[in-house]
Amino acid sequence: MSLTKEQVIANWPEICRKFPIICGLKTFNAELTIYATLQQAYKQFDWIVITDDGSTDNTIKMIEKCVTDYGIKNIEVYQVGDQDPWPDQKVEKREGDHHIIRNGDKTAAKACFKNWSITKQKYPNFFYLGLEDDVILFDNVRQRIYERISKWSDPFTDCEYFNVSSIVDKDHVLLALHEGKPLPGIKQRALYDNAGDWTCALFWNAGQIQIGPDPVYPFGACMFPWLPKNQVGKKGQDTSMPFGFHMINYRKTKVGFCYNLDDPGLVRITDLGESGEGVDFDLLNRVWFPEEIVLEKTDSAWVQKIKESK
Repeated sequence: MSLTKEQVIANWPEICRKFPIICGLKTFNAELTIYATLQQAYKQFDWIVITDDGSTDNTIKMIEKCVTDYGIKNIEVYQVGDQDPWPDQKVEKREGDHHIIRNGDKTAAKACFKNWSITKQKYPNFFYLGLEDDVILFDNVRQRIYERISKWSDPFTDCEYFNVSSIVDKDHVLLALHEGKPLPGIKQRALYDNAGDWTCALFWNAGQIQIGPDPVYPFGACMFPWLPKNQVGKKGQDTSMPFGFHMINYRKTKVGFCYNLDDPGLVRITDLGESGEGVDFDLLNRVWFPEEIVLEKTDSAWVQKIKESK
């Protein structure tokens, strides 16, 4: 029996759990984190679609190792490095004090679109959760996601941006500060929480939402139609307990990256106080990294270095 749009909306809390969740995992040169990301994701979602954007490191080997180690069956892997949905788009991105022109097919928006377009075609009725390759989800997120979905007033246009905590290494978090002050317009549970963006976002493939480049910041993705309730009311506004960890700068290309000794954003996990209570920091010891990023203190800075995992 088919339902009208009005009937779906009216009965949404009862019927939403009938739709599976697909995890769209985008990856590119993430050999240090992709194993742990997949290790947590495969057991939470009904299906995993990984799109690799042309990795030149051991990312694919780490995916294959995790699949073998855990006997993962609910997974597909696609190579999309040669695809470019918008070949005429060239985007300038600021990284620190430098401007660089990214290859036309390697923006975050294009990575999101390539992953989502595969799931939209193959799994049109699934909930789509877009996940980045350095986000490690907690063990209880599936239930919490459905709880959020069930509260949607219009599932055809609603979405979610889930809160994750910014982790530098197993001992440090990074506060979201700009020039020593909290970011304007952001509502956070704690300053080290990324209060919801494309690191972990969800909408319904059967609805009206599409993915494209952000009109203000085209390197990044945006949901269309552009709706204030999603882009202003939800993005950067999640004050709930985090859904996982975002392993920022946890890549071999960031070895040697420095933080000032007096950086106000760099905080030890043991110094978080009440804001750290209830956050499953022990997860970082239960997932596996082939090598680990660690901060070492020198006379002039905190320096990111790499060491073998135990």
